[in-house]
Amino acid sequence: MSKDISITVTGIIVKKQVATYSDIPIEVGSSSVLVDLDFVSSVEFDLLFRENCLVELDKILHPDNIHVVRILVGAFAASVKLEEWTKAIDYGKRLDRAFGLYLPPNEPDTGLLYYKMGKAYYHLDDIETAVTSLRKAKTLLSIAYGRDSQLADYAQDWLELCGDYRSSSEEDETDSETSCPSS
Repeated sequence: MSKDISITVTGIIVKKQVATYSDIPIEVGSSSVLVDLDFVSSVEFDLLFRENCLVELDKILHPDNIHVVRILVGAFAASVKLEEWTKAIDYGKRLDRAFGLYLPPNEPDTGLLYYKMGKAYYHLDDIETAVTSLRKAKTLLSIAYGRDSQLADYAQDWLELCGDYRSSSEEDETDSETSCPSS
């Protein structure tokens, strides 16, 4: 038994019989193209799908609408996974504003956003912005998970990779200033 599956993405119709694993005809207007099933289930397809959704949603919904934000989260994750750093930065900037609206101040998700954006800036050779983003990430991840957490250590490692050794020495100074003297 086979079932026909149809997916419509902003005018693109994808049809596939579940029982077979051959190519999928994609009909665009009057023409059709064959697309491999592996592509449909891949991260590339996920990013393409979310980009198409964003194009349509941006026409009718406010940029801070929660549905737009949810699509942005997936698009950001897919672009980071595919190492499409420019797209990741664009989606990350939009998410930064939305996270500020919807999430509490020291939310771990915001720290992870800054961490991934810092990595993206590093790969785009924007070291100053990468350091700024990674410092924010380290601060938020240290608050959320503790200074000795693995995520805070990852942020510190990326800071050192960017040539920012100052942040680890600043942490040592604040530890010595805030520690209680022993009796």
